[in-house]
Amino acid sequence: MSNLWARDDRIDDNTSLRDLEKKVHFLMSTLCGAGIITTRGGNQMDVPDDITADGNEVGSQIPSNL
Repeated sequence: MSNLWARDDRIDDNTSLRDLEKKVHFLMSTLCGAGIITTRGGNQMDVPDDITADGNEVGSQIPSNL
């Protein structure tokens, strides 16, 4: 894989695989935001906008009673 930190354009929208990709992006953006995933030097990572957008979309669908 050439770029693990970018949306995979080979995945079609409105498919189960795209839904899974969005969920993984949610996890990636959440872990980076919490400082759990960092660079090798221990610095905070900037998450690309497309991953952040996917993470926000999934996060907005989390039921409020959880």
